[in-house]
Amino acid sequence: MKQLKSELTITSKVINQSPEQPPLIYRVSAAVKQLGVSRATVYRMIKAGNLDLIKISTRASGITRERIERHLNSQLLNS
Repeated sequence: MKQLKSELTITSKVINQSPEQPPLIYRVSAAVKQLGVSRATVYRMIKAGNLDLIKISTRASGITRERIERHLNSQLLNS
């Protein structure tokens, strides 16, 4: 239980930096909103190597802000 609490504390610090800055890591549900695609599409993008899924804890995963921004920028350049 103590390990779970410390993982949650670390996770909350990493994901919720401050109100002024966007988070460094987006949970999959937040990435869905940022990208404007379905959850299944996000997982297809991960499988294709367009996004990186990282483990936050034993039961939580996230996608880095950098990869989301890179994907959005590449979409803008291709349109």
